Amino acid sequence: MIKIENIKIRDEEILKVQDMFDKSLSLDGSIWMDQNIYKIKKINLDSDFLVIIGAGGSYLGIEAAINFLGKNEKVIFIGNNFDAEDILRELSKIKGKSIIVNVISRSSNTLEPILSLKILEKFIEENSIECKDIYLTTASEGSLYKTAEKNGYKIIKMPEKLVGRYSCLFVGKLAFDFLGYDFEEIIKGSQQALKDNSSIEVFPNTVINV
Repeated sequence: MIKIENIKIRDEEILKVQDMFDKSLSLDGSIWMDQNIYKIKKINLDSDFLVIIGAGGSYLGIEAAINFLGKNEKVIFIGNNFDAEDILRELSKIKGKSIIVNVISRSSNTLEPILSLKILEKFIEENSIECKDIYLTTASEGSLYKTAEKNGYKIIKMPEKLVGRYSCLFVGKLAFDFLGYDFEEIIKGSQQALKDNSSIEVFPNTVINV
């Protein structure tokens, strides 16, 4: 039998989470405007392909964002599964080409990106691929972080409070720049979307209307 007091406790917990979420909506976007992200402006993004390695929320968020803006064949995603045919099909596109690599792992210990990076590194060695740069986007100093430091890869530090599945704007900065999108305009648009869709009323909320 369900106890009323247990329901009340759960309701209080839900309200606390809701309050935290509501307060986060008032942010001016500064969590994405962390100074670390603007270091990307200084890098050379002139290459044939951008290879994004990631799994789960960090990976799916940026893939969804890029597809929303218009799918681009110059961006390749690997690491979300280990189907040999899928991996080979994607990697075959970069043979003899120049690439930039962005490895995304909030914990820096995610198994799929760790293995995918090893696969890519070997593929680069064996197929005359010019790898101009490898970037690790992470919030932690785990296995991938240590690999990046050891091999001289560039590191983009995520804000620790930024949860992976909600981080597509931050982790997507490099991809947006690579594809020629104005990142600051994307941020402004996301802020406006928060304002437009924060209401639970039907008509002001474009998400509900859709």
